[in-house]
Amino acid sequence: MAAPDPPPRDHDVTRRMDTFLGEFRMIIPAMAAVFGFQLIAAFQPTFERLAWYDRAANFAGLACTALAILSLLVPASYHRLSARLEETEEFLRFARSSIGLAFVFMPLAFSLSMYVQALRTFGSHPAAAMTGLAFFGAFYVGWWVVPRRRFRQAGGAGSGQGLGTASSR
Repeated sequence: MAAPDPPPRDHDVTRRMDTFLGEFRMIIPAMAAVFGFQLIAAFQPTFERLAWYDRAANFAGLACTALAILSLLVPASYHRLSARLEETEEFLRFARSSIGLAFVFMPLAFSLSMYVQALRTFGSHPAAAMTGLAFFGAFYVGWWVVPRRRFRQAGGAGSGQGLGTASSR
């Protein structure tokens, strides 16, 4: 009995595109919620009492969230404007790069928000700075170090390829 034919390559791209869209659908609403909460901070009565550099840290976190959201939305815009709305390897590489950029801004956004929240909670700049740095480290490890290590342990090439590539399986 002959071995069954392997699925067409398009099937692999389609499956990975579905995975990409599932991840995208989870990340965007979360970032939109974070963005909304960050926007509210400036309208709190005590916001004006923060030092200018603490308000600047809040704004920097807000800007990082906006840049993360923009990076997440770029693949959809590109896909919409492309001549052929096809699911291709090139599109998946582009989407992976764009989401990777968002995952650079997200830890910065969350860490700066934690800094401002810790400052409001503890009333101490050193405690706030330690909190922000601790969360930055936790996000960096959770979003970059652990996934890459697991990828390599699973037999990946260690090239950092993940979302949307055949080597991510």
